[in-house]
Amino acid sequence: MTHAPHDRTPTHRHPQARFTTDSLRPIFALAGRTDGAAFALADGSDRTAAGRPDDRLIADLVQRGWLTRERRDRLRAAGTFVEGTLAFTRAGSAFLESPGKGTLAFIPAGSTATAFPGDLVRAWLPPTPASLGRLPEGMIVEVLRRSRQALTAQVRRDAQGCFAMPLAARSPHCLRLPADTAVPEGTWVQVDMEPWNDPAQPPRGRVSAIIGNDADPATDDGLVLAEYGLPKAFPAAVSAEAEASEALAAETAGRVDLRDRFVITIDPAESRDFDDALSVRRVGSGLWELAVHVADVSHMVRPGTALDREARARGCSTYLPGRVIPMLPERLSNDLCSLNPGVDRLAMTALILMSADGEVRKTRFVNSILRSRRRLTYAQALAALNDSPSAANAGMDRRTLQTVRTLATLARALRERRRADGALELSSPEIRLELDGEGRVAGCTTVEQDDAHRLVEECMLAANEAACRTLAAAGLAQLHRVHPEPETSRLAETCQVLREAGVLKVVPTGRQQLAALFESLAGRPDAAAWTATLLRSLPRAEYAVDRQGHFGLAKSHYAHFTSPIRRYPDLITHRLLKAHLAGQAAALTAPELRCIALECSGREKISQTAERHLADIKRLRWLQDEARRHRQDCLDAIVTGVGPRGADLYLTGIG
Repeated sequence: MTHAPHDRTPTHRHPQARFTTDSLRPIFALAGRTDGAAFALADGSDRTAAGRPDDRLIADLVQRGWLTRERRDRLRAAGTFVEGTLAFTRAGSAFLESPGKGTLAFIPAGSTATAFPGDLVRAWLPPTPASLGRLPEGMIVEVLRRSRQALTAQVRRDAQGCFAMPLAARSPHCLRLPADTAVPEGTWVQVDMEPWNDPAQPPRGRVSAIIGNDADPATDDGLVLAEYGLPKAFPAAVSAEAEASEALAAETAGRVDLRDRFVITIDPAESRDFDDALSVRRVGSGLWELAVHVADVSHMVRPGTALDREARARGCSTYLPGRVIPMLPERLSNDLCSLNPGVDRLAMTALILMSADGEVRKTRFVNSILRSRRRLTYAQALAALNDSPSAANAGMDRRTLQTVRTLATLARALRERRRADGALELSSPEIRLELDGEGRVAGCTTVEQDDAHRLVEECMLAANEAACRTLAAAGLAQLHRVHPEPETSRLAETCQVLREAGVLKVVPTGRQQLAALFESLAGRPDAAAWTATLLRSLPRAEYAVDRQGHFGLAKSHYAHFTSPIRRYPDLITHRLLKAHLAGQAAALTAPELRCIALECSGREKISQTAERHLADIKRLRWLQDEARRHRQDCLDAIVTGVGPRGADLYLTGIG
């Protein structure tokens, strides 16, 4: 089956594990609700199947030191109670995680109670001595909030009847379906979960929607959309507001007129939404003004509107193989906000005064109006940099060529300064799947990180850093883009894999050595595989109000500013800058920003996971199709890891 790489038994599994019995959980669930105060067993509304806990059990818990007796038959729990979300492993165990605090505890298989992946739970950690380098172990005593009320699953049947096996390989529970479920076996469905509080009984649910079957490639998209809760269309109110935004796009009062500047955009050939544009001019001996113009989405998307609520709920655009789920309606993203060539557009412009060797002397931001003179693809920009005949063939005039080359010179200077600071250079190519009309893989496109891509990247990084430093200098709370330093043990484990594969000889011990390792991978035929493996050992970048710096970019100040069409945090940065420029009070308070940071970090993670999941499904379908067409064919692959449940493979040419 294309979508079922894992296999789980349909029967409810509740093996005995440390700290886990049906009689223990209600006791400590009650204790957890008292917030550390003494309690009486009679206070609880929940009971075990056997009724009141046996006195011998209470005596044993007191003897162990897990409970203490108080006056009047009251008890007090030892240990600690913590709250967080659960991330399951394939073995059925889980890790308790908390935003900003990291991983709090390990929950053994069988101690997860009625929790599903992502649920907000309360766990009890017994008063055991801490072990150096090991997480405390605990048990889930209560599910506080379900992460979802419906699951994406495949209908299966066994001797006991009908059940639904979730798509998520790490989901520890299958759901029993009613005996009269008439859906054919193998069909992918959405299942509404029924309330489930007793771990001694299996969870149950009912089929609420049919998605499709494995034979139809269109099922792939439906599965991922349902599994990750991705929207299919914009609500009518949102679309209506987008259509009515044309009047806002014509408001030019109070803006700096930059329509006389020679502004260009450089984007992928398939792009239709142009967030950013560039221009450059000499302003003195050895000094240049780099202008990074960014679509003024904040002028169109106002706080409190349906557009703003929908953009915040989506958090970002999601780029799936063969389709895009945009954060904003196309009327804005591809038209009124997009910096299309030959039309007047509103923007926020970062004016960065810098020397020829990449030293930034001064930055300022202005609300502007501009007109892009030329829309270039990355291929065209690269041809201009290489002095290729194709540049002339594309009708590229002398001023365009000069602008691209000047921008590239400044970008190289900026990049050299970052490299000197130990920034990580990810130079391996990106592989993008191309789909046919049926949704099957028809081929792959390799996107190289060439000089044209680096030109744009460095200009965007400079503008993002400038935005962050401007808000920080004003003492304003903001959304930082933070990337913590890697965990030494996790990085060492990954580097050991690379050593065994002969990829490296010395394990890196600092930022500079790690940067050198990434740089050494460039040019290798297996660079993409090992770069991806190394990246998995690094922490995920996220949004935070507190400044923590960006390890990968080697920057102490960093925020997102340059992509407000497709990222909500960039839109927030625009609003904060606008309020600051106008001398107004901060647009958002620090507590409000913390909520947005958590939401956007979560939505970004969901979006990226969905993108990878659908790409993996498409690759599996391609493998299945290849096996049917060419039974004897072999494929080249790189083994990037080996574990108890199998090996991790990177397929050469398809990822």
